[in-house]
Amino acid sequence: MVLAGGLEIRVHAELTAETPRHGQTGWRGTLQAEEAGEDFESMHESHSGRLRLYDGREGAFTVTRAVQGFGRTTLRITGSGSIPF
Repeated sequence: MVLAGGLEIRVHAELTAETPRHGQTGWRGTLQAEEAGEDFESMHESHSGRLRLYDGREGAFTVTRAVQGFGRTTLRITGSGSIPF
């Protein structure tokens, strides 16, 4: 689930842990709504949100880019804080 301004959207996430820099790990990835037509414009306008995994773990992220294609929007994100996966 992606949460931004109270909006919840079920998503497919592809996430990657980044190599530690100065002792801190990071994460990034892409999000795409499971349902076509979900409101990713609101997500892109807010520039941030929280990713909640199926087991309840969560991580904050910033939207770095929104890409339109094939009738869907893909959000590229950069995570902040601990890696939630």
